[in-house]
Amino acid sequence: MTGAPVAIKCQKCGEVFQPDMKQHGDWVCPKCQFKNPNLHRHYRSVADLYILWLAFSALALFIHLRTVGFDLAVVFALPLMPLLLVAVVLVYKSLTPWNDHVAKILIWVVFGTSLAIKLGQVAEMLLAGKVSIPFIVGFGVVYMAIFGYLFWLHSQSKRYCSKS
Repeated sequence: MTGAPVAIKCQKCGEVFQPDMKQHGDWVCPKCQFKNPNLHRHYRSVADLYILWLAFSALALFIHLRTVGFDLAVVFALPLMPLLLVAVVLVYKSLTPWNDHVAKILIWVVFGTSLAIKLGQVAEMLLAGKVSIPFIVGFGVVYMAIFGYLFWLHSQSKRYCSKS
């Protein structure tokens, strides 16, 4: 994984600098001392979230198969698991995931696929006349929080991206 040095642009002064990739906190600009978000850490946080999502999805799928068996819910859930795995691997392998277009697109594809599956579950509930308000509110709150974080991360990636 050698290549061009990693560089970001300070949001305050516009200075392009090379952050310490091993640092866990904010990336501090050497010129103005402004604390810039550690994009490497934030993308790793998304990958960590996707690892948890994969583990819970696998557990839920296993329980569902044992109790209900193979049905339409399993058919819809199966494509998400490989997508989660590939997204995690791409983010962890990338030195600069905020510059990796494939990783960024795959993060959004995973989120969109999962959102579509959940919206399908809500539609199924509505058609069956078995509306579960706690499910809808819980799903709405969680997905809005994840969407907000991914949107913020995407905007920060564009703002701090530097051509090195």
